[in-house]
Amino acid sequence: MDLISLENERDDLHFRLDELTLFLDKQRKEQTVSNRQLVLLNRQWLLMCGYLSILDWRINDLEEQHD
Repeated sequence: MDLISLENERDDLHFRLDELTLFLDKQRKEQTVSNRQLVLLNRQWLLMCGYLSILDWRINDLEEQHD
């Protein structure tokens, strides 16, 4: 996978993570999903954060190789 593809994937994931974060913030004020769904959404948020970190590390690694 090339650098541009990884950056696009990271940007897309970052957008989706921001949307999920906003949704979870609303759920804290007024929960509209089941407790089980909320647990799963919070787990999804954590995994997405981890995936975003890995994409950042991969991008940084590729950028260092080009210097």
